[in-house]
Order: sequence, then structure tokens, then C-alpha cells
Amino acid sequence: MKIFVCLLLLPSFLFAQPRRPPNGFSFGLGLIERTQLFKTAENDAFAIPFIAWNTENFYFRGLQFGYYVYQKYPQITFTIQPVMLEIENREGTYNEALSKRYRSVNGGIELSFPTKWFTGIVHLQQDILGIYNGWVSALDIRKRFPLTEKFHFTPGYQVQFYSENYVDYYFGVDADEVRNDRPSYNPSGDFTHGPTLMTMYHVNTDWNLMLIARHIKYGKEFHQSPLVRRDDQFFFILSATKNF
Repeated sequence: MKIFVCLLLLPSFLFAQPRRPPNGFSFGLGLIERTQLFKTAENDAFAIPFIAWNTENFYFRGLQFGYYVYQKYPQITFTIQPVMLEIENREGTYNEALSKRYRSVNGGIELSFPTKWFTGIVHLQQDILGIYNGWVSALDIRKRFPLTEKFHFTPGYQVQFYSENYVDYYFGVDADEVRNDRPSYNPSGDFTHGPTLMTMYHVNTDWNLMLIARHIKYGKEFHQSPLVRRDDQFFFILSATKNF
């Protein structure tokens, strides 16, 4: 069973920023450590590339593409990003005889609005490939605190809502997938929520160091699934990137 929950969640947190980043290209490497949500997956750590390309009209950041529809505030951006969640039905595992759950691609809009006290970012996305035939919405609230010219940190809080079709496709168990230790399960839509923290240190004009921590609490429609072992996840990300 391959679970890519981390890459599913990264774009909405890592790349939705309190202010628009400067134009240019940057590349680097990140080390991710995470706890696993599903029964057949173990806690792990791995490296992924960090790529960002920002222009006047569009951007590529990680696995997300964005096009600036309206560049004054509230800024409106059209976004496309993959849903990197996949469940394989390998023989000899708890997932044996499950129908395979496939990855998909979401498309939608992102609205960013600053206030005196914080920046709010609203995400609305729909499955455009018809894999799970649902939608996802999210609200990010965050505040950037510059401590020095080179160092700043950004605490925040994110609430996400996943539609019934999304939760049922990835977390449900159909009647033809039932066995003695895996009952039928047909969930409804539900929320996830949790705090985030991003710290950035600009070593010089070319190099940046970044540390990200995130905790996600899953609603009961998620964690009551027979496929799931716990009701929360932790992510820790350390990266180094170079500007070009």
C-alpha cells in the first residue's frame, strides 16, 4: 500500500503564503518525517525535491500550478494540483481484495485576503478527472513575524472540509470488500484541522533554510474507517533551497 498523504497536504500549507513571493526560480531538497494514518503503512522519513518558479502571471510551486486571475487584494488565483493519495490492494496485507484507490487532480480557486491582524487564505477545489467525484475546501489563517532581516516565522491554523465522495472513496469499504476483520464502511464528509508553523532563515541572497511542522486532527468520519489506525498525523519538514 502506497500512501502519499504528505504530498497531498503539502501544497495547500507550504505554498499558500501570507504574501506573494518574489519572481524567480529556486530549487532544493527537503527531508520529511511523518506519522502514518493507515494501518498498512509505517512511520517514515524520506527526501523530496523542492521546486518553485514564480512569474508575474503564474507560478509552479512543488506539485501546484497557479495562475493569477486578479492580482489586487483579495488576490484570486486559479490552481491545479494532484491528489497524491493512492491505496494498493497487495496480497497478504490488510488491504487484500480492496478495490484500488487512484490518484486524481484537483482544480479550483484560491482567495487570499490580508487583515491588520492576520492573512486568510480560502481554497475551493474540485476533482477534475472524476476519480473520486468530490470537492475539498480549506481555510488557512496565519501571521508572519519577522524577527530579523534574515529570519522570520509564520504560525497558522488550517481547517479543511472533504466532501462525502472524497472520504468514501479513499476511506470507505464497499460491501464486496468486506471480510471478517474489515467491516463495511460508508462515511460522510468531514473536517480536518490543526496548527502549522513555518520558519525561514535566509542564509544569504542565494540560500534559504526552512523548517515546517504541522499537526492534523481528523474527524470521526476519517478515523472510524477500518483502514485507519489513528486519528491524527504529524509532519516535520526541513529543507534547503537555492535561488537562481
